[in-house]
Amino acid sequence: MREQLVRGRLMDAAIDAQRALDLGVSANQRADVLCTYGQLLADLDQPEAAATALLEAIEVDDESTEVSAYARSGLGVAASYRNEREAALRYFEESLKSAPDNSWVYFNRAQAYERWRENALARADYEQALKVSAPALPPFRRQQWTVWRSSANHHSEDGMGSVKGASANQSSAASF
Repeated sequence: MREQLVRGRLMDAAIDAQRALDLGVSANQRADVLCTYGQLLADLDQPEAAATALLEAIEVDDESTEVSAYARSGLGVAASYRNEREAALRYFEESLKSAPDNSWVYFNRAQAYERWRENALARADYEQALKVSAPALPPFRRQQWTVWRSSANHHSEDGMGSVKGASANQSSAASF
């Protein structure tokens, strides 16, 4: 599953995660798999199913800082797709409290700002996502940002464009 994620094969990773959950992973792995699955569902524009998986991850392991951070970041993505701005921002902030150097939270929040056409905030978070490294963005995300930033085809009037548009054959965006 991680290999699929690093390569940007999100649908394949979601299928692998669902298969692992169906087969029954150990109790201590279930929260991690639910986090990954929920994040993938959010990025595949299935926010309701994503929220269900992510909330279950928190229930399964509410003691883990990592589970809390990843699940709340994914809940922020899901809320942003439902255009629930305040809820999304609250989840992103809660995630950053648990994991302030998590590049995925900044990347996810940048995409939300972009959806809401708050381009200056999006740009700042995209840039912060490249600076922090716990964990760092995978190569396909770094490349996606570089292509987006330098391509006139993906820029709007104020210099912001869609990061997702920079990689149409990536299936969807990933968030962690």
